[in-house]
Amino acid sequence: MWAPASGISRSCICSGSYPPTGHRLLALSTHSLSDKGNLTMSLIRYSPIDDLFRTFANFGEPVGRGEFLPAVRILELEHAYQIEVELPGVSRDDTKVAVNDGILTVSGERKATDGEGTRVHRTERTLGKFSRTFRLPENADEAQVSARSENGVLRLTIVKQVKAVPRRIEVEVH
Repeated sequence: MWAPASGISRSCICSGSYPPTGHRLLALSTHSLSDKGNLTMSLIRYSPIDDLFRTFANFGEPVGRGEFLPAVRILELEHAYQIEVELPGVSRDDTKVAVNDGILTVSGERKATDGEGTRVHRTERTLGKFSRTFRLPENADEAQVSARSENGVLRLTIVKQVKAVPRRIEVEVH
Protein backbone atom coordinates (compact mmCIF):
# COMPACT_ATOMS: atom_id res chain seq x y z
CA MET A 1 0.00 0.00 0.00
CA TRP A 2 2.50 2.69 1.13
CA ALA A 3 5.81 2.79 -0.65
CA PRO A 4 8.63 5.30 -0.85
CA ALA A 5 8.85 7.27 -4.06
CA SER A 6 11.39 5.81 -6.44
CA GLY A 7 14.89 6.93 -5.64
CA ILE A 8 13.87 8.62 -2.38
CA SER A 9 13.37 6.66 0.80
CA ARG A 10 14.27 6.58 4.44
CA SER A 11 16.20 3.48 5.34
CA CYS A 12 17.42 2.23 8.65
CA ILE A 13 19.74 -0.62 9.42
CA CYS A 14 18.68 -2.94 12.22
CA SER A 15 21.03 -5.54 13.68
CA GLY A 16 20.18 -9.13 12.98
CA SER A 17 21.44 -12.45 14.30
CA TYR A 18 24.03 -14.85 12.99
CA PRO A 19 22.60 -17.33 10.47
CA PRO A 20 24.10 -20.81 9.92
CA THR A 21 26.53 -19.42 7.30
CA GLY A 22 28.37 -17.48 10.02
CA HIS A 23 27.81 -14.16 8.27
CA ARG A 24 25.76 -11.66 10.18
CA LEU A 25 22.78 -10.30 8.28
CA LEU A 26 21.25 -6.87 8.54
CA ALA A 27 17.65 -5.98 7.79
CA LEU A 28 17.19 -2.96 5.56
CA SER A 29 13.80 -1.35 6.16
CA THR A 30 12.26 0.46 3.22
CA HIS A 31 8.95 1.61 4.78
CA SER A 32 6.83 -0.50 2.43
CA LEU A 33 3.73 -2.15 3.77
CA SER A 34 2.50 -5.41 2.32
CA ASP A 35 -1.18 -6.07 1.60
CA LYS A 36 -1.45 -7.52 5.11
CA GLY A 37 0.00 -4.37 6.67
CA ASN A 38 3.39 -5.89 7.55
CA LEU A 39 6.63 -4.00 7.03
CA THR A 40 8.59 -5.58 4.20
CA MET A 41 12.33 -6.00 4.57
CA SER A 42 15.32 -7.01 2.50
CA LEU A 43 18.36 -8.77 3.93
CA ILE A 44 21.89 -7.66 3.17
CA ARG A 45 25.14 -9.31 4.19
CA TYR A 46 27.07 -7.74 7.07
CA SER A 47 30.77 -7.07 6.66
CA PRO A 48 32.87 -5.96 9.66
CA ILE A 49 35.20 -4.03 7.36
CA ASP A 50 32.23 -1.84 6.34
CA ASP A 51 31.87 -0.80 9.99
CA LEU A 52 35.50 0.27 10.02
CA PHE A 53 35.03 2.49 6.96
CA ARG A 54 31.75 3.90 8.35
CA THR A 55 33.55 4.81 11.58
CA PHE A 56 36.11 6.93 9.75
CA ALA A 57 33.73 8.38 7.16
CA ASN A 58 32.52 11.09 9.57
CA PHE A 59 35.80 11.53 11.44
CA GLY A 60 36.38 15.17 12.37
CA GLU A 61 32.77 16.22 11.80
CA PRO A 62 31.23 18.27 14.61
CA VAL A 63 28.58 16.55 16.72
CA GLY A 64 25.02 17.27 15.60
CA ARG A 65 25.82 18.08 11.96
CA GLY A 66 24.33 14.93 10.45
CA GLU A 67 21.33 14.79 8.17
CA PHE A 68 18.06 15.86 9.79
CA LEU A 69 15.43 13.29 8.89
CA PRO A 70 12.19 13.75 10.84
CA ALA A 71 10.46 10.65 12.14
CA VAL A 72 7.05 9.81 10.70
CA ARG A 73 4.03 7.77 11.73
CA ILE A 74 1.55 6.65 9.04
CA LEU A 75 -2.00 5.75 10.05
CA GLU A 76 -5.00 4.47 8.14
CA LEU A 77 -8.39 5.56 9.41
CA GLU A 78 -11.81 4.57 8.08
CA HIS A 79 -12.17 7.53 5.70
CA ALA A 80 -8.64 8.95 5.52
CA TYR A 81 -4.91 8.39 5.90
CA GLN A 82 -2.81 10.39 8.33
CA ILE A 83 0.90 11.08 8.27
CA GLU A 84 2.39 12.54 11.43
CA VAL A 85 5.81 14.15 10.96
CA GLU A 86 7.85 15.09 14.03
CA LEU A 87 9.18 18.62 13.42
CA PRO A 88 10.21 20.12 16.77
CA GLY A 89 11.93 23.44 16.29
CA VAL A 90 10.78 23.86 12.68
CA SER A 91 8.64 26.92 12.05
CA ARG A 92 5.56 26.97 9.85
CA ASP A 93 7.32 29.31 7.42
CA ASP A 94 10.18 26.82 7.03
CA THR A 95 7.88 23.88 6.19
CA LYS A 96 6.47 23.04 2.76
CA VAL A 97 3.94 20.35 1.82
CA ALA A 98 3.28 19.48 -1.83
CA VAL A 99 1.26 16.82 -3.66
CA ASN A 100 1.93 16.08 -7.30
CA ASP A 101 0.97 13.04 -9.38
CA GLY A 102 0.48 10.71 -6.41
CA ILE A 103 3.62 11.88 -4.59
CA LEU A 104 3.38 13.74 -1.27
CA THR A 105 6.49 15.69 -0.23
CA VAL A 106 7.18 17.32 3.12
CA SER A 107 10.29 19.50 3.08
CA GLY A 108 11.79 22.32 5.05
CA GLU A 109 14.65 23.37 7.26
CA ARG A 110 15.41 23.31 10.97
CA LYS A 111 17.58 26.34 11.68
CA ALA A 112 19.84 27.17 14.60
CA THR A 113 18.16 29.31 17.25
CA ASP A 114 21.36 30.45 18.96
CA GLY A 115 21.81 34.18 19.28
CA GLU A 116 24.92 35.97 18.10
CA GLY A 117 27.78 35.66 20.56
CA THR A 118 26.45 32.39 22.00
CA ARG A 119 29.05 29.66 22.53
CA VAL A 120 27.65 26.17 22.09
CA HIS A 121 29.56 23.61 24.16
CA ARG A 122 27.66 20.58 22.95
CA THR A 123 24.73 20.01 20.65
CA GLU A 124 22.89 16.82 19.88
CA ARG A 125 20.22 18.46 17.74
CA THR A 126 20.55 17.94 14.04
CA LEU A 127 19.98 21.03 11.93
CA GLY A 128 19.56 21.57 8.23
CA LYS A 129 17.26 20.95 5.32
CA PHE A 130 15.09 17.85 5.09
CA SER A 131 12.72 16.21 2.65
CA ARG A 132 10.42 13.21 3.10
CA THR A 133 8.59 11.84 0.08
CA PHE A 134 5.74 9.30 0.01
CA ARG A 135 3.84 7.63 -2.81
CA LEU A 136 0.15 7.86 -1.95
CA PRO A 137 -2.13 4.81 -2.17
CA GLU A 138 -4.33 4.64 -5.27
CA ASN A 139 -7.49 5.47 -3.31
CA ALA A 140 -6.04 8.68 -1.81
CA ASP A 141 -7.72 11.89 -2.98
CA GLU A 142 -4.93 14.37 -3.85
CA ALA A 143 -7.43 17.23 -3.91
CA GLN A 144 -8.33 16.67 -0.25
CA VAL A 145 -5.05 16.95 1.66
CA SER A 146 -4.92 19.10 4.78
CA ALA A 147 -2.04 19.97 7.12
CA ARG A 148 -2.14 21.00 10.78
CA SER A 149 0.79 21.60 13.13
CA GLU A 150 0.52 21.19 16.89
CA ASN A 151 3.24 20.81 19.54
CA GLY A 152 5.98 20.18 16.96
CA VAL A 153 4.03 17.50 15.09
CA LEU A 154 2.79 18.14 11.55
CA ARG A 155 -0.36 16.08 10.93
CA LEU A 156 -1.30 15.54 7.27
CA THR A 157 -4.74 14.14 6.53
CA ILE A 158 -5.39 12.61 3.11
CA VAL A 159 -9.04 11.76 2.48
CA LYS A 160 -9.80 8.43 0.80
CA GLN A 161 -11.75 8.54 -2.45
CA VAL A 162 -15.27 7.20 -2.17
CA LYS A 163 -15.64 3.92 -4.01
CA ALA A 164 -18.29 3.78 -6.68
CA VAL A 165 -21.16 1.70 -5.37
CA PRO A 166 -22.70 -0.53 -8.01
CA ARG A 167 -26.41 -0.04 -8.44
CA ARG A 168 -29.03 -1.87 -10.39
CA ILE A 169 -30.86 -0.06 -13.16
CA GLU A 170 -34.31 -1.24 -14.14
CA VAL A 171 -34.98 -1.56 -17.84
CA GLU A 172 -38.30 -0.04 -18.80
CA VAL A 173 -40.40 -1.67 -21.48
CA HIS A 174 -42.51 0.61 -23.71
